[in-house]
Amino acid sequence: ERNANPGKFDKWGLFAGLSGLGFGMISEKSGNFSMKEYRLSSAFGDEEMSFGASYGWVTGDRNIFNRSELYTVGILYRPFKYLSVGATRFFYNSYDDETVVEFAARPFGNQWLSLFGDYVIEDKNSNTKNRYSLGASAELYSGLTFTARYFENKTLSAGVQVGLGNFGLGYQKQLDNNSNGLQNIYGVRLGAYERSVIQPFAPKDKYFSLSLSGGIKYQSYKLFDNSQTLNSIITSIENAKEDPSIKGIVVNAVGMNTGFEFCWELRDALESFKSSGKKVVIFFDRTSIVGYYLFSVADHLVMDPLGGLTLEGFAMGRNYYKGMFESIGIGYQEWRFLKYKSAMESFSRDSFSDGDREQRDRLVEEFYNIVKDAITESRNISATDFDNIVNNEMYVVGNGAIEHKLVDKLSRWEDIDSVLTNFDGDKVKKVGSQFILKNKLPEDNYWGKKPELAVIYAIGGTDLYTGMRGKYLSEVIRKVGNDNNVKAIVLRVDSPGGDALAADLVAEALKSFKGKKPIIVTQGGVAASGGYWVSMYADTILAAPMTVTGSIGVIGGWFYNAGLKEKLGISVDHVKRGESADLGVGLVMPFVGAVLPDRAMNEKEQTLIKKRILGMYDEFIEKVSAGRSKPKNEIEEVAQGRVWTGRDGKKIGLIDVIGGMKESIKIAVDKAGLKSNEYNIAEYPEMPLLDISELIPMPISLQFEKSNFYQEMKRRIELNGQPATILPFDEMWLETIGIK
Repeated sequence: ERNANPGKFDKWGLFAGLSGLGFGMISEKSGNFSMKEYRLSSAFGDEEMSFGASYGWVTGDRNIFNRSELYTVGILYRPFKYLSVGATRFFYNSYDDETVVEFAARPFGNQWLSLFGDYVIEDKNSNTKNRYSLGASAELYSGLTFTARYFENKTLSAGVQVGLGNFGLGYQKQLDNNSNGLQNIYGVRLGAYERSVIQPFAPKDKYFSLSLSGGIKYQSYKLFDNSQTLNSIITSIENAKEDPSIKGIVVNAVGMNTGFEFCWELRDALESFKSSGKKVVIFFDRTSIVGYYLFSVADHLVMDPLGGLTLEGFAMGRNYYKGMFESIGIGYQEWRFLKYKSAMESFSRDSFSDGDREQRDRLVEEFYNIVKDAITESRNISATDFDNIVNNEMYVVGNGAIEHKLVDKLSRWEDIDSVLTNFDGDKVKKVGSQFILKNKLPEDNYWGKKPELAVIYAIGGTDLYTGMRGKYLSEVIRKVGNDNNVKAIVLRVDSPGGDALAADLVAEALKSFKGKKPIIVTQGGVAASGGYWVSMYADTILAAPMTVTGSIGVIGGWFYNAGLKEKLGISVDHVKRGESADLGVGLVMPFVGAVLPDRAMNEKEQTLIKKRILGMYDEFIEKVSAGRSKPKNEIEEVAQGRVWTGRDGKKIGLIDVIGGMKESIKIAVDKAGLKSNEYNIAEYPEMPLLDISELIPMPISLQFEKSNFYQEMKRRIELNGQPATILPFDEMWLETIGIK
């Protein structure tokens, strides 16, 4: 709106942008003349440096308006949060080309105050008297920004922008060198969410609707994978806690299927949410004792009228294969020299050893007490009543669950809105995570590349090329650790162990950065034996109360032919040089692709193996002693291959802090000196785009090869005769203890 023609808009424009693409159109009139100018643009880069290019064309009376077909290229560089510099080159078809150099500075490193300027460099001498400008922008209140700009020709512009979330308004006044008005510019913005001046006054009537149906993973594929990850769920809960418009969480836990440790981390996150005075409502249909352990955190617990609770307690057992192997003709020699290192007794015994019974009994006792203490406190029932339900009721349905004070209401998920209204006292709205304030705020308050906190997942058995993929993972750790922008490393370990070599590759890679940047290990459902080996060099080790940890020990065993070959009518012959060279000769087992040796080891060979196993055990003890900065004798007292819960592990010094992913990231941030909201979390190893196996039908034979049973049998055969840092056969997937 020109001041000469108030109320008449001679110049207007439309502008749109998507990720990496932009379009603009300006329409201008002057008397009987008019023109339209169009611009297509594209850009690429990252937070630190980006490049762009555009093409512009004009229709109408372009000569009257001194317009021309135009090509531009530009670069923007933001080396750190206080400085931004850029340059744009303009190539005109009908006029001299020019370059504009721009700079901006933020004294406080954020959007509250920005100082900026630009300078025009023309290819030919010109009498232009308006080559530079200087200005400032101040966001004095969230969503309210004032700008002012001074030009070489002594004109001035000043304006204000008001952010209203997905909507915004802007106004700018231009004055000449005598402070007379030249024109008014008005702007309306629609699109992505921006900081809003009315956000603090938004009604507090929303419940964050969180679905926990199905499984929860550590990482998801980038395409065609709608599964949820542990870290994303916890982050959403934390962000909802900080959003003043969110007054509660409503959780749909129908069909939830996740493990004990994950349930603890989710419960911990919901406890933190409740500590802010906000409410938690959980709906479920059926669950076991571990699922109910999570659900009991709710302020209001709703069960389907035909649902039920299986409060069966805890038990641990294992299968023994000695008799089966003897009947089919497979012999086994167990090399066990530590009381609690029971990984191989499934093949050498037909019942618990004393050491294994003792440690398992303690695990079960701890699991039961952890759940019992949490449920009785949350539901305000006595320990005696809880024990009575477990021992005399076990499966509780319908009104019985209400009578025992296990749930608050029976209802269907379809009626959850009315349930929330009755519970809250006011009508509330359910919103998804995309509507949580922190999840939709723009990133323009920070310039440049944020420091990075790396979360690295060490998941599965400690094998070189499968499971944890020790060789590859160690390379990932070294690459991430050598990145100067990575300020701290959080290693998530969920592993029952396996090959000591694979574990040591990962541990040594982690150790190489100790003292250079914070190294934090957070243990998942199980981080024992080789899993503890991987953990031992961390500055801080965290575990959940029920994490299975420890098992500092080494064991070995030897499968050999004791009649199977003969029963199958197969014979083997060989020649050799070397007294023990024939240990690698025997029946080639179908499907497994491994050799069943033709004989047992003799006394001399077993003596050598014993020396090797005990030597590796001593090395394990020394490494833990060095990593934990504790005397060797203290480590020996809690070693002997014994497994511990995380809670017991903290008491004996194997664990530093009871906590999970959330707490480990907080510790890493504090140790690295990072400021809140001024860092990014990057997860490694990077996941592939998609899971090809989900798109290709899997033959039954391949399904069997991917089964836990097959993989663990194969692992033991591959480790045949080798010292192993591994858990018992049945506990290799301990992290799945929980909801069935």
